[in-house]
Amino acid sequence: MKKLLLFPILFIAIAVHAQTISNYLSPPYPTNLTSSKSGSTIAWVCNDKGSRNVYTAGADGNNVTRITNYSGDDGMEIADVQITSGGEQIVYVRGNAPNSRGETANPAFLQTPTERVIYITDKNGNTQRRISSGASPRISPDGKLLAYITEARYGLHHWPIHL
Repeated sequence: MKKLLLFPILFIAIAVHAQTISNYLSPPYPTNLTSSKSGSTIAWVCNDKGSRNVYTAGADGNNVTRITNYSGDDGMEIADVQITSGGEQIVYVRGNAPNSRGETANPAFLQTPTERVIYITDKNGNTQRRISSGASPRISPDGKLLAYITEARYGLHHWPIHL
């Protein structure tokens, strides 16, 4: 009789604490961690249930600031995070890489293009600006120019860094 009573109790305990795939996939995780040359600022991309945003913090890990406000899992990647040497401006790429036919993935069926676009913003996210379609941005050692590759022209271009 005790064995028959123990089985339902054990089954209920397992059912209450059962884990699902979404439980395992829901914790936020950081990627693209980078720092300024001076080491005063760090930046990274955090994927929280598919919502990808760029965050910054001081070198000690304090003063964490979310500098972008993208919400929902729209399938748009954020990559190539770069910080100017003084840590005042952040450059990043948002969008999806093209396939062999030049088409970019659009898993959320967005009504806007999903091509890779380079953005620049200040370290608090107050002044964000679109620079160009492209990828692989790199900030010059003096922090005055941004070099990047554009898919349309397959060339190296530069942009003066100022907000």
